[in-house]
Amino acid sequence: MVTRSHHLLAKRLTKSPMKPLVNDLFLEILEVLFTEEEAAILSHLPVMPATAGKIAKKAKRPVRVVRPILDKLGEQGFIFAGGDDERKYFLLGFLPGIFEFYTVMGPDDEKKRRFAELYEVYQDAEFLTKLAGKRPVKITRIIPIQQSLSHSPGVLPSDQFREVLDRHDAWAVADCACKKQNHLIDIGCDKPMEVCMQFGSAARGAAEMGFSRLVSKEEIYDIVDQAEEAGLIHVTDNVEFPHISCNCCGCCCMALEGVNKFNTAQMFIDSRFICEHDPDKCVACGKCAKACPVGAPHLYEKELKFQHWRCIGCGVCIPKCEKDALRLVPRPERKPVPRNYGQMIVDSVGQLTGLQKYQAPVIGPRFANMLGDWIQMGMTRKKRS
Repeated sequence: MVTRSHHLLAKRLTKSPMKPLVNDLFLEILEVLFTEEEAAILSHLPVMPATAGKIAKKAKRPVRVVRPILDKLGEQGFIFAGGDDERKYFLLGFLPGIFEFYTVMGPDDEKKRRFAELYEVYQDAEFLTKLAGKRPVKITRIIPIQQSLSHSPGVLPSDQFREVLDRHDAWAVADCACKKQNHLIDIGCDKPMEVCMQFGSAARGAAEMGFSRLVSKEEIYDIVDQAEEAGLIHVTDNVEFPHISCNCCGCCCMALEGVNKFNTAQMFIDSRFICEHDPDKCVACGKCAKACPVGAPHLYEKELKFQHWRCIGCGVCIPKCEKDALRLVPRPERKPVPRNYGQMIVDSVGQLTGLQKYQAPVIGPRFANMLGDWIQMGMTRKKRS
């Protein structure tokens, strides 16, 4: 039964950067995941990481009761629990966050299958449809597959996935939560599963939490090769050199489902490239249409049609074309990729509020960059402390 504690937890989760849509279905999901006592304790977690003692004081419960509950929820993937000196706890957002960690971690029992069923309905019938028409927030970007860049102008180091990997000193992989969620309800695809990647500090943190396993650079390169060969696309954080990357398919990935199921523009995805189609060279073989994860090229009455508004610049179609009728080119409206996560936050706030078009003339790009760098410095200090 949904209780007042579940309502309070739902309210607490709306403080996350990606606010969930709170409705009866979302409350039912929380009721499946958490007991009344667990929901009550989680609703008192502050925005910043806190000790069990501080959380117990806010929840007005003994710390000897609160600590084991927090530790158990950490093992299940609902919260982050860790720290070098004193253990601290941090409530994850619902998406991204709880969905990915809970789906991947722990046993695939009836509770998780029930969650997967409810989440599928929530995502399709509620979450994605409500996002249609909202302001896009480009928190992720596409890095094209390596084979597609050989004849593309304007390629930067940050546009090359293997260059991104080389910038880090640790690598980890986990199962893709979107693919696994579909498998839990028997609608999964046959694409490689263990393709969710973290790099550097994110890799070490995810492995410490039990979400991922650390791998060598050689193994991460092998997994990248397998992902590209299977037609998966690199979806990363929207920064120059990200710490996280999914390798996504059009049938399972939530970020692409808005395009495929509801014909909406990409809500969360940015891309520096777009595919250019040369109809004079094209023989309408349809191989590119079969490979494209969002249906940008498609055959109609034995003629290839290309819907450029759907193209996400992933480059998966390029190696399939034997007539060189396709190539990636820089988007004419492309913007610089945020240098770091602080810059991405500044950009995202501008997109969410609709003020981005006024940022440059009002506060100037130099001040916006300074603000982003200041936020990034604060984030880096918190990680080290």
